[in-house]
Amino acid sequence: PTKEEEGIGKPLLPNWPLIRSSEMTLDLALRQFIYNGIDIGDLQLNGNLRSGQLSGQVNVGRIWGGTIATQKFLVSPMESPPGVEAKATWTNINVAALLKWFSPKFGGYMSGNSQGRLSVLGALPHGTATLQDLRAEGDLNISGGRFHSWNIEQKINEQLAKVGISKGLRTNDVPFQLTSKFEMSEANVKLNDFNLLMASRDELRLRGGLSRDLQVDLSGNAFLASQRVGGAIAAANSDSS
Repeated sequence: PTKEEEGIGKPLLPNWPLIRSSEMTLDLALRQFIYNGIDIGDLQLNGNLRSGQLSGQVNVGRIWGGTIATQKFLVSPMESPPGVEAKATWTNINVAALLKWFSPKFGGYMSGNSQGRLSVLGALPHGTATLQDLRAEGDLNISGGRFHSWNIEQKINEQLAKVGISKGLRTNDVPFQLTSKFEMSEANVKLNDFNLLMASRDELRLRGGLSRDLQVDLSGNAFLASQRVGGAIAAANSDSS
C-alpha cells in the first residue's frame, strides 16, 4: 500500500476548487488536542488561507513541557503529503519526553531542558516514519542535562587511553550543558558543532553525525580539567635530569 493508503501523508483539506479559490482569515485557539501522538495545549493560530496555501503564525503554549513560537509558517494542506516550511524557536522542551516520542526505547537515554531555533522544509511529519521527508537546520542548547543509558563515555575513554590519558571521562549521570548547531535530512542529523561541558569542567568539542537509531560518529577534542598522563605522551615529555 502507498503512504496515503496507510493513512500517512493524507491531505489536511480536500482538493476542491471552492477551497483553492477561497480566501479566509483564521483565528484559532485550542486548549488541548493530540496530534501525531503529541499532547499539545494552548495553541494559537493566526493566519490566512489563500490559493490553497495556509500561512501565518502558530504559538504553542504547552508541548513536551515547553513552548514553541513560529516566526514563519507555511503549509500546503491539499497536497499529499502536505508540504511545510517553518521557522520557530522553542524553550524548556523536556528532552526525555521528546526522545520518548521519537522512539520509546530512547526515552531513558538523556534528560534535561532544551531551547533553540529550528528551520524546516519538506513534508509535514505524520509519525517518525516520515521524518526522512523533512530537511531541517538549527541551534540547540540543553541545560541541566544528564546522559543515562546512552553510554558514549566508553568510546571516548578508549580513545583517550590510546594517547596515555588515564583519568577517563564520566558522562553518564553527570550534569552537563550542551550547545550544538545541526542539520537534518533523511532522519539523520549532521552535527556541525557539538560542545559538551560537564559539571566536572571536562569539555568535549566535537563534530560528526547522529543516525535515526542513535548511532554516533563524532570526532574532535577533549579538554580535561585534571588528568594523569602516561604512555607515549608521558615518555615524550619526560626529563631525565
